[in-house]
Amino acid sequence: MNDGERRRFETAEGAFSYLAWEMAGRDAPLVHFLHCNGMNAATYRRLLAPLADRLRLTALDARGHGLSAAAADPAQLISWDPYTDDLIRFLEHLGEPAVLAGHSMGGVVSLGAAVLRPDLVRALVLIDPVMFPLRYLWPWSIAKRFGFGDRAPIARRAARRQAIWPNREAMLDYYRGRGAFRTWSDEWIRDYLAGGTRDRPDGQVELTCRPDWEAASFASLPFDIWRKLAAARPPIALIYGERSDTFLPAALRRFRKTRPEARVAGVPGATHFAPMEAPEAVGRELLRAAIGGWRWRSETT
Repeated sequence: MNDGERRRFETAEGAFSYLAWEMAGRDAPLVHFLHCNGMNAATYRRLLAPLADRLRLTALDARGHGLSAAAADPAQLISWDPYTDDLIRFLEHLGEPAVLAGHSMGGVVSLGAAVLRPDLVRALVLIDPVMFPLRYLWPWSIAKRFGFGDRAPIARRAARRQAIWPNREAMLDYYRGRGAFRTWSDEWIRDYLAGGTRDRPDGQVELTCRPDWEAASFASLPFDIWRKLAAARPPIALIYGERSDTFLPAALRRFRKTRPEARVAGVPGATHFAPMEAPEAVGRELLRAAIGGWRWRSETT
């Protein structure tokens, strides 16, 4: 498997790290993939690498994640706007419009970039995005307004995550079959660890996405997601897990109503972590959506 080439993108706030696959040639569609909260670009190698003979691919480590070193102060993170701004700067760095694909938070951030800078985006592929029905968003919005967003259960669990471990094998043994990793194979967990940990001077290893940063990201969930979905100009495709506890049936109904022209594909038996559970099925849909979106932009510009 081609693991991709590790590259750096320099900014005034520090360096960002990303993976690139370019063996498909300059005429192939360019797709940028953005990971979910707490993960990193390398986590998705087993999804992306098999597509590299048909697509040019990049995958950024978001601020506070993976091997990116840009400033990440949890006390300053009150929205996902910094993630969106970073993505826009990265797309400008690439120098040409791209198909934006993203999982979970990565999908929502990609959607935000498409609304602000449609000139940089050929199409969107949202993979089980964090798009809750409005009845779920209102209580969270009120809690956030009064400074209690960090009390959301998912944010509190992230804040308690163990950051320092004796070694990566100990992390693998602990994560296997637990929590977010309960449906992941060892190979996927190892890729997550390879891209999301660093060695410490004392011989131990630590997560590069600090638990307090991951928690702050969960607590900063945006509430204008559905407005952005309606406003986005590029064509949109949705890939979702049919057993997802994040992209719920009510969200699917609202999505179809808001964007009836969108390409929608459910992954049978898959949860929110469909890319990890069914990478071949998700990869097929990602490839179809990316090629279709690339052609649409070419035909309309």
